[in-house]
Amino acid sequence: TDCTLIDGPVRDFNLMASREAGAASLTVAKPERGGIQVEPAKTVVFHVLEGDASVSGHDVPQGETLRVDDPVLPLSLDARETATVAVIRIGG
Repeated sequence: TDCTLIDGPVRDFNLMASREAGAASLTVAKPERGGIQVEPAKTVVFHVLEGDASVSGHDVPQGETLRVDDPVLPLSLDARETATVAVIRIGG
């Protein structure tokens, strides 16, 4: 494969999950002040692509990942300014 990039470098983010773990989904969220709610699943993973985020009171800086296993309540995803966060839900 050969190509010429027209707007600079590209970053790719993939999700691969074992079928035994259950259904998996990946969404890209852009939380701002006030946040959004993320429904519980067997495992919920937050990876901050841009900006700084907070997940239910836990700070997650850009480039970092937070994994939450077996949350009982919806998780709150918030940002001081704007952020871009990959939200992965597995088994739920």
